Order: sequence, then C-alpha cells, then structure tokens
Amino acid sequence: MATNPAVTFTWNGPQFVAATKESVKDGLLAAGVVLLRSMEKTVGVNGGGIPSAPGEPPRKQQGNLFKSLHVQEKRALGIVRVGTNYPVGRWMEFGVPNIKPKRGRYLAIPLNKKAQRMYAGLGGASLRTKNLTLIKSKSGNLILVEKTPGGKIKKNGAAFVLKDHVTIKARPWVWPSYNKARTDMQNTFRNVTWAGITRRTGLARPGVK
Repeated sequence: MATNPAVTFTWNGPQFVAATKESVKDGLLAAGVVLLRSMEKTVGVNGGGIPSAPGEPPRKQQGNLFKSLHVQEKRALGIVRVGTNYPVGRWMEFGVPNIKPKRGRYLAIPLNKKAQRMYAGLGGASLRTKNLTLIKSKSGNLILVEKTPGGKIKKNGAAFVLKDHVTIKARPWVWPSYNKARTDMQNTFRNVTWAGITRRTGLARPGVK
C-alpha cells in the first residue's frame, strides 16, 4: 500500500507582515516626494514682481514659500506629511479676509521689487527707520516713497501703498499640485511598495517575472 509523502511547511506570517509594513512606509515616502516635486513646480513659476490672479497658484517672488516646502516622515507611525510651515502658504491656499494692522493705522503694501527687498531686510524694524516720505496719489491713495539723501523723491525708488485693511483672495496651490500628481503618486506607491516586499521576502509581484 502506497503512503503519501510527508509535507512540511514553514509559517513566516509575522515576518511577512513586518516586511510589508516597512515596504508600505517606503511607498508612502516615495509618493510624498512625488507630491513635493509637484508642489515645487506649481509655486516655482517666476512671477517677476507680478502677482498671480486670484484663483491661480501663487507665483514665485522672493521664493519663501518655494524654499519652505518639505517632506516630513514619522516612520514609526507610518505618517508622511508634505507641505509647508510658512504661514503664507495657508493664506494663499484659502485666502484671508479683512487683514488689519496689529500696530498703527495702516498696512504698508510693497508696490515694486525695491520695496519688497526693503521690507524683507527690515528684520523686525519699522519702516520709519527708512528714508521714506508720504504722498497722496491722484486716486487718493496714501503712498510711501523713497527719498534721496537731499530729500527729493527718488526716481524708481521703493514705494508702498498704505491700507487700513486688505483681503488676500485665495490662490490655491496644494490641491492643484495633488490633482496633477495623484496618478504618479499612486503608481510610485505601488511600485516602491512591491519592490520593498520583493527585496525583503523574495516574493515577486503578481504578473511580474
């Protein structure tokens, strides 16, 4: 009478689950990098001092939003965050109604690149420390303009318009970046995750020899 051959197998379930979890984390991080690149492309368009229209992604002026973009991974928790801690990023995405000055009567809004550079170089100091004078435009706006050492208005100098409040209209950039990158993120996640599983366990992806 014939006997059935002995069959043995080894169960490596916990090891496989652990390998899969680590591979999924690899995939999440890789997908996050894809989203980061899409965000950089969206906000990296040089504005040349001309702001984008409301509803369009913000253009790159001083580059602060662009430079603040990053990927943060909390691997132990399986979390990947992509974005910025720069407050302007949120303002651009959702808009901000009725911004009023914290001190004084007016907000000084830069009107040209020289004014932007002057404002960026204040380091927390007041515009009162700069050689500026106040004029009124034909339309009735209050304008701060740069003076020469002799006290005359400097040609092509820094200029600011004074407003008692401003409204920043939304210029979404996060969701447009995600929508453009979504398919690439999904493919990258799938490919990197399976590559990790294969590397860690030797199990080939179904349909791939």
